[in-house]
Order: sequence, then structure tokens, then C-alpha cells
Amino acid sequence: MELLVCLKQVPDMAEGMPDPELGLVFPDNVTQEISALDRYALEAAARLQDSCPDCSITLLSLDGETALRDGYAVVGEQAVLVWDPAFEGSDPVGKGLILAEAARVLEERQGRPFDLILCGQQSADLGSGLTGPSLAEALGRPAVGSVPTPEYKAGCFHFQRELGRGIQLVEADGGCVALVTRSERPLRYPTILRKMTAVEMELPELHGEDLSALDRSRTGQEGACMRIVRRFAPPAKEDAVRIQATSGEEAAQELLRGLEWAKVLWGGERYGGAAGRLDRACTGGCAPHGTGTSGPGQNAGPAAGERSERRGHRGVGG
Repeated sequence: MELLVCLKQVPDMAEGMPDPELGLVFPDNVTQEISALDRYALEAAARLQDSCPDCSITLLSLDGETALRDGYAVVGEQAVLVWDPAFEGSDPVGKGLILAEAARVLEERQGRPFDLILCGQQSADLGSGLTGPSLAEALGRPAVGSVPTPEYKAGCFHFQRELGRGIQLVEADGGCVALVTRSERPLRYPTILRKMTAVEMELPELHGEDLSALDRSRTGQEGACMRIVRRFAPPAKEDAVRIQATSGEEAAQELLRGLEWAKVLWGGERYGGAAGRLDRACTGGCAPHGTGTSGPGQNAGPAAGERSERRGHRGVGG
């Protein structure tokens, strides 16, 4: 099995300094790191390799030497750097096209296609979510988004897409692009030996002349269809409250009282509000099912028996 993991190198967003005109600026010596969701993609590839011993992982990055070395310190058999001055200023779509052509070149050199390409669903700096889909479209392969760690069973990949209102199960024979959003398990740390190897290793590079089939009109600053206008940190939230308590029970009560005071939660007088319900739960009492906290302009819900009786009048599917 051949896996390709695309890694983006981004500045540590915590080191950004607010500027009244430019928004968010970074010092020249800002720390560079792997984009957060790309770390999850790296972990997903590592877990697939754990379950498939014959799996080989290739790391690929556009102008991200630090990201490649940090990624290789965790997992991987080879790491390839794509770099060319003509690629500077490319937008997320253009970067996807560059990575797609680089993937084609690597497939030709190894004599077989990648069974799965993984990348984060969006980057930590731009967050456009366009590079992965652009990569998939350029390769003519399906993209599966919003997935945690994929699994490989019975000759195909299994994904659990996390949608807003449920889980969608997807199976793919291979060759698709997986856009990873999180890891179901803690990220693994590099070993000292691999970290030393990653620092000293020589990275193979792909340049513009190696990507002969690339459409240059859609890459670089001239070919960009979008640009960064301003970087800025979100405004600090006001009216923050710190809860200080000596126990978890006390902290929970204070939190509920604060939410009721802010009118985020409404405490029903019938059952003494959210905090009152918590008091009874902690002392062994039990409020009727479906009662307690309700939203603005709403009454507390009916008891379970009342709901069952009403459903009986409406009939199935009412």
C-alpha cells in the first residue's frame, strides 16, 4: 500500500502580533510548524501503517522544509520538497494543482499510483479548505471530507464522515483524497533516533522543470484568483467570568447559575431551574424526564409518559 501525506508549513499563530493597519503580523524569526489538521492526517497515515505492515508513506510539501523534517521524525519512508521561485504567491487552488502534478511525477517514478492521499481539511493560517479539493480535482479522484482516522478492511478504505447531524459511512476502493479533521487518538511523538535522522537527512526536491504538465497560468502570484487582504486576530470576548470552586459539583452549579443569569439557559420555576435540578440529582432526587432547562419562550418539556400518550394520538410518522 502506498500512502501520500501532504503537509503545509505555517507560522505559529500564537506568535502573531496585532497591528492596527496590517492586522496580524509575524516576526521574521517566527516558529514554523506543521498545520494542525495536517498533523492529524499524518497520524491517520501512521495508524494505517500500523495495521498494514507493507504500507509505505511518502510525505510531500510545497516549500515546507521544516514541516517535512518534523513529519518525517514521526513517520514516513521518504519526504519530498516541492520548491520553485515561480510558485511563490500561489493561492490555495494553485497550490493544489502544484501538489497534484508533483504526486503524478512521484507515481511515475515509483511505477504505481498512491492508494490514498491524505491532507488536512483546511490550513491553520488561511482556513480556505480549497487545496485538498483542488488536488483531488486535478488528479481526477474523489475527495472524502470531514473524516477522522480512516480504516482499511477487506480491500477497501472505510471512512466515517462527521456531518452536522450524524455520521455518514463511506467506502472507497482506493485512489481517493481524504480530508482529515481530527484524530481519534492522541498524536504520537517522534523518537530521538528519527528526529536526529530527520535533521540530517537530505530532502529530494521537485522543481518547476520537473512538473512539465503543470498549467503555469494558474499558479504563482500572477495566476492567483484570490489573495490575502488582511490577517487579524478575533476581538477579545468581553464579560468573561472565571469560576472558582472547591469541587466539581460546586463548579457545575455556579456554571448553570451563570448561564441562567446570562439568559443562555432558562430555569423552569416548576422544578427550581437548572441549578435546582442539579441539586436534586446530586442528592439522589430525580426530576421527570424531559423537564428542567428550556429555551427562551419555551416551557419545560412534558414527562416521558405524556409524550408517549401524545405520540399514540398522532400515529407513527406523525
